[in-house]
Amino acid sequence: MHSTDTAAVADALATLVSYRTVSSRSPGGTDEAEFEAFLAALPGLFPGVYAAMDVERVNGRALLFRWAGVPRTSSPTDNTAPATTGTAGGLEGPAVLMAHYDVVPAGDEAAWTHPPFSGHNDGTHLWGRGTLDDKGQLAVILSAAEALLAEGFAPARDVYFSFGDNEETAGDSAAAAAALLAERGVRPALVLDEGGAVAGGAFPGVTRPAAVVGVAEKGILDVELLTRDPGGHASTPPRMGATARLARAITRIENHPFPQHLPDVTAEMLRRFGPHAPLPLRLAFAHVERLRTPLTWLFGRLGGETNAMTRTTVAITTLRGSAGA
Repeated sequence: MHSTDTAAVADALATLVSYRTVSSRSPGGTDEAEFEAFLAALPGLFPGVYAAMDVERVNGRALLFRWAGVPRTSSPTDNTAPATTGTAGGLEGPAVLMAHYDVVPAGDEAAWTHPPFSGHNDGTHLWGRGTLDDKGQLAVILSAAEALLAEGFAPARDVYFSFGDNEETAGDSAAAAAALLAERGVRPALVLDEGGAVAGGAFPGVTRPAAVVGVAEKGILDVELLTRDPGGHASTPPRMGATARLARAITRIENHPFPQHLPDVTAEMLRRFGPHAPLPLRLAFAHVERLRTPLTWLFGRLGGETNAMTRTTVAITTLRGSAGA
């Protein structure tokens, strides 16, 4: 596969999208055969990678690739010659490129323009669940490696590819891969995972396409609110029954958001966006330190995405009630 063969990359991604690797937290909720079929398809799509790299399974269905590095000579044009020196490109350790191949449920498949697991290519867009999140990144990483190997390239440092199978359910495969590398004494100099995108109109006032690189990530916490009642007849309902108490708790959570602040990385992003924003945002972003308080307040009210840049967020995501009678 040549490095400019974008059609071959698209074909590989279309094939990978066709596997229904849907994550589920429910026991038996994942189709094991689809996950295994996905894994079995990779060697045929990327034979050079599988021939040249060490590949192992982690935590059941996650994959860890090791592309062994060859130290460089002092010549900047020599890609393969060995040397006794150690540093390459300023990195003092290996790089880890990450992706995940599990996807969220497709919902009502009839509502899709093209079937969500068809990998339909209309000549402009590739359709399907996972094309962006995150089989696309996996396909691009492996396609790039396949092309580089065909050209005789070898990295100066070890490069690892870590592909998870349960990211969408906050699973433990990525943690297992990290623990395995740590156990082997591998200390990465660079870890690159999925994050932002190149998109137009992704930021208020900035219409030019912007490449958003994530340099920080929030943690996650799941909390369950549970209420119970002893039961009884609907003709004699108790005051503040289970449903009313749960509704009151949810309303209180909604009415008491976490405090706002503007992190330093967000302020730096605003400064970078400043020259590309219209007036008066250009001036505001250029003087973000002086205007930090009003900008923080404004971001909390512009929309969900900007609000999330300024505070810990809370989302009530799943509700279950009694089955009734």
